[in-house]
Amino acid sequence: MSKKDRSRQISNHVPTGFYLRPRLHFTFPGELEVENCKGILLCTSQMIRLDLGRRAVLVRGDELRLLSAQKRLLRICGQIFSIEFSSGEEVSVP
Repeated sequence: MSKKDRSRQISNHVPTGFYLRPRLHFTFPGELEVENCKGILLCTSQMIRLDLGRRAVLVRGDELRLLSAQKRLLRICGQIFSIEFSSGEEVSVP
Protein backbone atom coordinates (compact mmCIF):
# COMPACT_ATOMS: atom_id res chain seq x y z
CA MET A 1 0.00 0.00 0.00
CA SER A 2 1.38 3.40 -0.96
CA LYS A 3 1.91 6.24 1.50
CA LYS A 4 -0.88 8.22 -0.15
CA ASP A 5 -3.32 5.30 0.18
CA ARG A 6 -2.45 4.86 3.88
CA SER A 7 -2.99 8.57 4.50
CA ARG A 8 -6.36 8.46 2.74
CA GLN A 9 -7.35 5.37 4.75
CA ILE A 10 -6.50 7.11 8.05
CA SER A 11 -8.33 10.32 7.09
CA ASN A 12 -11.48 8.30 6.33
CA HIS A 13 -11.64 7.35 10.04
CA VAL A 14 -11.23 10.88 11.43
CA PRO A 15 -14.56 12.39 12.56
CA THR A 16 -15.76 15.55 10.81
CA GLY A 17 -14.49 18.67 12.56
CA PHE A 18 -11.86 16.76 14.55
CA TYR A 19 -9.07 19.22 13.76
CA LEU A 20 -11.26 22.23 14.62
CA ARG A 21 -11.89 21.13 18.22
CA PRO A 22 -10.04 22.85 21.06
CA ARG A 23 -6.84 21.17 22.25
CA LEU A 24 -4.67 21.92 25.26
CA HIS A 25 -0.99 21.00 25.37
CA PHE A 26 0.70 21.45 28.74
CA THR A 27 4.47 21.43 28.98
CA PHE A 28 6.27 21.47 32.26
CA PRO A 29 7.38 23.85 33.61
CA GLY A 30 4.73 26.42 32.97
CA GLU A 31 3.64 26.66 29.37
CA LEU A 32 0.20 25.90 27.99
CA GLU A 33 -0.74 25.92 24.32
CA VAL A 34 -4.42 26.15 23.41
CA GLU A 35 -5.53 25.40 19.86
CA ASN A 36 -8.83 26.63 18.41
CA CYS A 37 -9.72 28.93 21.31
CA LYS A 38 -12.87 30.97 20.64
CA GLY A 39 -11.96 33.92 22.87
CA ILE A 40 -10.30 35.30 25.98
CA LEU A 41 -12.86 36.03 28.72
CA LEU A 42 -10.50 37.14 31.50
CA CYS A 43 -6.77 37.79 31.66
CA THR A 44 -4.90 38.69 34.87
CA SER A 45 -1.54 37.63 36.24
CA GLN A 46 -3.35 35.05 38.45
CA MET A 47 -6.20 33.86 36.19
CA ILE A 48 -6.86 33.41 32.51
CA ARG A 49 -10.32 32.23 31.40
CA LEU A 50 -10.84 31.04 27.84
CA ASP A 51 -13.92 30.30 25.76
CA LEU A 52 -13.55 26.93 24.05
CA GLY A 53 -17.04 26.85 22.56
CA ARG A 54 -19.09 24.34 24.52
CA ARG A 55 -16.63 24.52 27.39
CA ALA A 56 -14.61 27.15 29.19
CA VAL A 57 -11.24 26.70 30.86
CA LEU A 58 -9.84 28.64 33.80
CA VAL A 59 -6.07 28.63 34.25
CA ARG A 60 -4.87 29.66 37.72
CA GLY A 61 -1.32 30.49 38.69
CA ASP A 62 1.24 33.21 39.32
CA GLU A 63 2.84 35.55 36.81
CA LEU A 64 0.60 34.27 34.02
CA ARG A 65 0.90 36.02 30.70
CA LEU A 66 -0.06 35.50 27.10
CA LEU A 67 2.99 34.83 24.95
CA SER A 68 1.01 34.86 21.72
CA ALA A 69 -2.59 34.99 20.62
CA GLN A 70 -2.76 33.93 17.00
CA LYS A 71 -5.81 32.88 15.06
CA ARG A 72 -5.55 29.16 15.89
CA LEU A 73 -2.98 29.07 18.71
CA LEU A 74 -2.79 30.77 22.09
CA ARG A 75 0.28 30.38 24.32
CA ILE A 76 0.26 31.01 28.07
CA CYS A 77 3.29 30.93 30.35
CA GLY A 78 3.89 31.35 34.08
CA GLN A 79 3.57 29.20 37.17
CA ILE A 80 0.42 27.20 36.41
CA PHE A 81 -1.25 25.77 39.54
CA SER A 82 -4.53 24.45 38.13
CA ILE A 83 -6.60 24.07 34.99
CA GLU A 84 -10.38 23.94 35.54
CA PHE A 85 -13.06 23.11 32.99
CA SER A 86 -16.71 24.17 33.04
CA SER A 87 -19.63 24.44 30.66
CA GLY A 88 -19.43 27.36 28.25
CA GLU A 89 -22.48 29.11 29.73
CA GLU A 90 -20.85 29.66 33.12
CA VAL A 91 -19.01 32.97 33.13
CA SER A 92 -18.43 33.63 36.84
CA VAL A 93 -14.92 33.33 38.23
CA PRO A 94 -14.66 32.32 41.88
